[in-house]
Amino acid sequence: RAFADLPKNEAVTYLLGERRSGSGDHIAIVNRPDRKKVYTLVGSRGLRIGDDPGLEIQIANHAFGGMFSSKLMQEIRAKRGYAYGVTSVVAQDIVREAMTITTSPGEDVAAACAALLGKLQAQFAERGVSGRALSAAKKSLLRGHAFEIETADRRLIPRLDVESLGLPGEVHDRYLELVRDAKLRAVNQNVREKLSGGDRLFVFVGNAETLMGPLEKALSPDSITILQHDSIEADLARV
Repeated sequence: RAFADLPKNEAVTYLLGERRSGSGDHIAIVNRPDRKKVYTLVGSRGLRIGDDPGLEIQIANHAFGGMFSSKLMQEIRAKRGYAYGVTSVVAQDIVREAMTITTSPGEDVAAACAALLGKLQAQFAERGVSGRALSAAKKSLLRGHAFEIETADRRLIPRLDVESLGLPGEVHDRYLELVRDAKLRAVNQNVREKLSGGDRLFVFVGNAETLMGPLEKALSPDSITILQHDSIEADLARV
């Protein structure tokens, strides 16, 4: 009702070039010698807004790293105690966004944790998830959906995306139905086709001097870049 009198125009067409990811695995260390917990990020290829299998990939990612019983949480926290928490996000934007896995292990286990994250991310991109994991993720999403639409602003924002970006409204209108009907074979096929288990950037915030050797041995990267936390903008401009 609040917007009924506003004119309805065509969705804006964006002409943005897509930045292609570099080949191979690369390390960037933001040098913070005072840190004992090492902020860790593993970045790889994500999605563009409007990619057809987007919802199915989000369901798979929820199984992989979006809940306490997820593969990431069980391997990183429950089995090995590398970190208190770990999350995975497959982002979408007008141009292709990134899939990111983030956690903060202790300095003494940072290299082992990073190697395991890289292995798990590659397995996810290449194989998808198990039927049991998908079933648990679907139940979690269906039970939690009420909290995603409980306020007016949470209901409005997806609609603004539909109108401003010209996206189909079906994902929001039929969300519960689409989640219930998601099939394992189709979900995993979309994961394999749209995500990548290679060409990744591993980012660490910690003591570069003590981290570089163990990380290089654990990950065998194609390159290592050291950035100083107090001059990071200038350092990035030279990369």
